[in-house]
Amino acid sequence: MPEIGEIRACRKRLGLTQAELSRASSVSQSLIAKIESGRIIPSYEKARKIFEALQKVKDKKSAMARDIMSTSVRHVKENDTARKAIATMEKYGFSQLPVLSEGKCVGAITERCALSALRKLGTEKFNSLKISEIMEEPPPVVSEQATFPMLAGILNHTQALLVSRRGKIVGIITKTNILKSALGKK
Repeated sequence: MPEIGEIRACRKRLGLTQAELSRASSVSQSLIAKIESGRIIPSYEKARKIFEALQKVKDKKSAMARDIMSTSVRHVKENDTARKAIATMEKYGFSQLPVLSEGKCVGAITERCALSALRKLGTEKFNSLKISEIMEEPPPVVSEQATFPMLAGILNHTQALLVSRRGKIVGIITKTNILKSALGKK
């Protein structure tokens, strides 16, 4: 076990507040404050809980895209119809799909852009419309080695991101994947 005096530095390196460490370790925040200030030496059990919580947070922050991604990337192609895209989104409960061409992402079809096209064109024209005519910009693509903090930061600005290996799309990460990962679920 590391030294008790290292708790504060380790907590700060991980970007945790005392309250967050308290919740993660089930040790009171006031006890953590007393330990960090050197006013009290914790029992072995309390110290173990704190160090285990710090290690769990460290492990979460060092998780990589390949550990978090879903390898089942549902997608559509540029020449598919808008009708097919909507049916695929409905079947799998997705609000968007990447548009792939030869293993590379060339765009995205979202509920938002589909609804906009439907409103402008009407049902008949919309159903036969090619995805390439209404698709949006592709989501960001990261490598398998992208770290948890980087992924969480990117997902603050987009709904999903794709994961590539040697230029080919091999996975997708959504906000749900990140939240499940933070909870220790796959």
